[in-house]
Amino acid sequence: MVAAMKAKDKVRLGVTRLVLGELKNAASRGGAHEISEEETTAQIKRTLKQTNETLEMSEKAGNNPERTENLREQVAVLESLLPKQVSGDELVSLVERVIAELGATSKKDMGRVMGALTAATNGNFDKPAAVKALCQVAEPVQTAVLASLATLPVLVAHGMAASLVGVLCNLL
Repeated sequence: MVAAMKAKDKVRLGVTRLVLGELKNAASRGGAHEISEEETTAQIKRTLKQTNETLEMSEKAGNNPERTENLREQVAVLESLLPKQVSGDELVSLVERVIAELGATSKKDMGRVMGALTAATNGNFDKPAAVKALCQVAEPVQTAVLASLATLPVLVAHGMAASLVGVLCNLL
């Protein structure tokens, strides 16, 4: 906050004061305790979400471009206060590791995998990218299962391989 004051950065100063005020309010509601890093991050995320919603409404209204620009600056400051999100190759390798640890083999395990990712990163990961990576990692497993089923002579002899493969594709 002192750095924002010295730099005369009104937006950063205002956002910092807002977050600090919210943290003090949360601390007073929850009793006298030390505010943890997780609580601080959660408060910044809540404030960011509220500011994003206000920004969307301001953009839709389109009648106050100055306010809209101020909200965009606030969003940028709030995003800079958050820890870096896990994404890209790092996220893919983390997804692969979690799938291996949990032994996940189908879409039914997606919730467990996402929960483990959330725990491993404290929720600081790109969720849509994680789902995409999860599907990419799960696809080779699905292909291997289907290939092994298609080679079963009994199923092929009875003409059931194609229907069983179709059912398994829907399950996976």
